[in-house]
Amino acid sequence: MSTTKWADIFAPVMGQGREVREGQAALGQAIIKAIETKTNLVAEAGTGTGKSFASLIPIIHQIQTSKKRNKPFRAIVSTETLILQRQLIDKDLPFLSTLYKDFTYRKLMGRSNYLCFEVAKGAVVADIYMNSIVEKLKMRQTNLGNGEKDDVERVLGRELTADQWAKIASSSSFCPDNQCTTEKCYSTLARERAKAADLVVVNHAILATDAEMKAGDPLADGMLGQFECLIVDEGHQLEPVLVNQWTKEFSERDLTTMAGSVQQGVEDAKSIVPNHSIGKTANDSMDELLALLKNVKNFYMLLGEKSNQEWKGSSTSLSLKTVRGAVTGPLLYAMNEFEEENPGRLARAEAALTEISDYLAKVTHKAAEEKIKGIRKIRKGWTASRDMLEIVQILSKAFATTDGIIQAYGTYGALVDGFEKQDGTPWMKIRLVPLDVSTKAKGIWGKEGGQTNVLLSATLTDLTDGTFRYARECVGFPAGPELRVNSPFDMQNQQLIYITPANRAKVEGAQYSFSELLDLILAARGRSLILFTSRKELDEATEQLQYMRNLGQFPYTLLVQTKDSDKQKLMEQFKADTHSVLLATKSFFVGIDVPGEALSFVGLAKWPNERYDALCKQQIAHWRTRGFSRWYERLSLTLFGQAAGRLIRSSDCKGVVGVLDFRANDAESNVFKTAKLGVTTLGSPITQDIATVKAFLS
Repeated sequence: MSTTKWADIFAPVMGQGREVREGQAALGQAIIKAIETKTNLVAEAGTGTGKSFASLIPIIHQIQTSKKRNKPFRAIVSTETLILQRQLIDKDLPFLSTLYKDFTYRKLMGRSNYLCFEVAKGAVVADIYMNSIVEKLKMRQTNLGNGEKDDVERVLGRELTADQWAKIASSSSFCPDNQCTTEKCYSTLARERAKAADLVVVNHAILATDAEMKAGDPLADGMLGQFECLIVDEGHQLEPVLVNQWTKEFSERDLTTMAGSVQQGVEDAKSIVPNHSIGKTANDSMDELLALLKNVKNFYMLLGEKSNQEWKGSSTSLSLKTVRGAVTGPLLYAMNEFEEENPGRLARAEAALTEISDYLAKVTHKAAEEKIKGIRKIRKGWTASRDMLEIVQILSKAFATTDGIIQAYGTYGALVDGFEKQDGTPWMKIRLVPLDVSTKAKGIWGKEGGQTNVLLSATLTDLTDGTFRYARECVGFPAGPELRVNSPFDMQNQQLIYITPANRAKVEGAQYSFSELLDLILAARGRSLILFTSRKELDEATEQLQYMRNLGQFPYTLLVQTKDSDKQKLMEQFKADTHSVLLATKSFFVGIDVPGEALSFVGLAKWPNERYDALCKQQIAHWRTRGFSRWYERLSLTLFGQAAGRLIRSSDCKGVVGVLDFRANDAESNVFKTAKLGVTTLGSPITQDIATVKAFLS
């Protein structure tokens, strides 16, 4: 039985004029109990509940209590987006630190977010401009703060392009074994500072890395060190982040890079532990894999030609193939090589890479024992050999499947993706995508009874069955209590849902009407976030609106998410110009907060279905075997719920969610059936009349 009451520990915040929220109190009390009893909690809290304070205040209280008892208590709070991470670090925690004393906090991001002077050494070679940048940063190193991109740009007095930043940012490929010093690498410094802090705010990708580094050992330090409590906010996004982080990619370019690391590592290692044959073993294994990649590309390109499938943008399962019609000539030769030669190539490469990995491990340990310096390249080669070995082992199983679903070393989907270089040269990438991360993800949750875990989001419920079953099972979340907290907002009066009547001309190749979209933006007097699932459709809408703006027919500032856009800065511009219009892609469906008058209309140009490609089919097939027959619908409903949640962020907000996809008005369409379920759960009135929208917003 919990002895700590939410009202007592929330009192300092109430003293600052903050209101008491029933849902926040319920969530806060549940988290208090989970911490004090070391249990696991799944909690869904609607928009406006105040999840951040409900999570942070119980943690801070426990840190203070534990310090008085001389007991360790560290906590990790993980979010999916950098925007929410910054909100916690730059706004919420500084405010709480004025009310609650004696706790420390830090932010930790992925390596590529930090400056590294070791990496920068390579940037200055034959590049006078980058050399001047690096020299300026060295001279002003005491002013670099945390060494993040914003800090670097502040010192330089200018923004860096993505390419320029990549040349000086920390990189896992440069230093895979974390051997950089804190003086030269701000990523290493950030990790050291984070391990010393009571509370660390991270993103989900860091959790994935920490779990891999701990390798199932709950007593290992990993990236984050030992901790007693983990809060995963935006928990609905944890699974896709883990899938992305644990996906393995293999192309000729990847092979060249990894082969170079292995061969260099082997060459350096021979001076410590002589081995006259290991160099040839390394070269032979690379030749085997290069021959395999060339055959796979040739075979799949020929398959595409036979089925009239364009190579660029294609994605096909890597598996045994049944070819319709007669198979002759080059396709027959490629197919025979694919089926008969590649398994042997992989077996020989596996044996060679095992030998190489064992050898480099032996050399690395010997160098550590004898305190031999300058072995960075040996460590890098060892890491590359291990990575290649894992890829080869998984890949070898694909040649025994007919659907590319591999039930070994976990559950993976093997895929062949086709691309074209700028000069038109075709190239290929093999992807090994984990279809199910639940077993590996169990390493995130620590030893049973040794760590409190809270999985938290506004959209954890699987709307196809009304339960948290998928939210739990997809990430291997431990057993424990569940809680649902409704939004405190009056969705009957604050929010209106507009569904297209589908009675205008559609944009060619799209599912929405531009004139209808324009009328809705005008009804909202700008103040609109328009979400697209297609970059092509976003670009076309941008072109049309910009043309109208140039003619003086569109009076609002137009903001557009490009490939290089800084999401945080774009949001700040959108909030500042309270009648602007922002066109964005899927990354803006989640994790943004625009309270007040800057946002009155969220429009979805297309229902957010996942792309129905080879990977999606593999995922559907796998999750059907685990009892989730409506996995595809669940995915789009969660994304829709998140997109709609961007709108009403305070009791003063009022706005319209617009579903502009014509299929949402077609009773025979699957989109209609799914959208109907999603719209119903929002609990707001529905209209198909723009005049009603205009009256509601006025």
